[in-house]
Amino acid sequence: MKSLGAAIAAALLAVAAAYYSLVELAGLDKPTAAQLASALMAAVPYTRELLDKTVLAREDSRKPAAISIGDFGIQPRRIVLYGTLLVVGAMGLSSGLSLLSAVYIGVTSDRGLVRTFLIVTPLILFPAIFGVGRWVGRRCASHGLAAIFIISFFARLVTSLLDMWWMATATGPFAVFGDFPTLPLRIVAGAAAFSLVGLVGYWRGRRQRVAVYLSYLLQSVSEETRKAIVDLAFEETRATLTRVGRPARP
Repeated sequence: MKSLGAAIAAALLAVAAAYYSLVELAGLDKPTAAQLASALMAAVPYTRELLDKTVLAREDSRKPAAISIGDFGIQPRRIVLYGTLLVVGAMGLSSGLSLLSAVYIGVTSDRGLVRTFLIVTPLILFPAIFGVGRWVGRRCASHGLAAIFIISFFARLVTSLLDMWWMATATGPFAVFGDFPTLPLRIVAGAAAFSLVGLVGYWRGRRQRVAVYLSYLLQSVSEETRKAIVDLAFEETRATLTRVGRPARP
């Protein structure tokens, strides 16, 4: 938990520094700067994992270098936390780049701004959600499908609340009151879209789970051992295909 707190604190400091730099030095408007700066929240999982590895290496260097495939999985609550932060960061980046694109091409109308968002946002956000879903499929220890839906819901909830907060800071607190009735619908629709993309990634990740674990194991052995394992797998595969009358193909 200490590493998580340190990672979140570091990310918040980075967000504040990036926001100040984008507003004061780069001259961006506050909503665009806030969206771009919030993308740094996606660094929390990587920062925590780095801190955990450093602390564990110092505390106990006698632990085995490799772990079993059962221990290779990550607990669902950590998966949900990491996945939510990654999607929130991707949404901040996509929204910020959408605003920058609208300014660059000279969009002034609300309809033109919406079109810009619909073009730019999916190019960044959907691959990110697919990647998170694939990662959940590869590494989630249990309840992976539930994790996809929970990540999608919380990511959309957090980003919707952040959007309203940034709007309130830019235009005043009373300007967002008219958006409250549509907030549940936006959250549900967004979570459903995120879940659909995430489930495709999850399906792909489950098919790659054993291969990813094997790749992790191969990283810990010598080149000669890797070649021996690959040769053994090839011979076993060829023998199996021969028994069922199917030729091995590349």
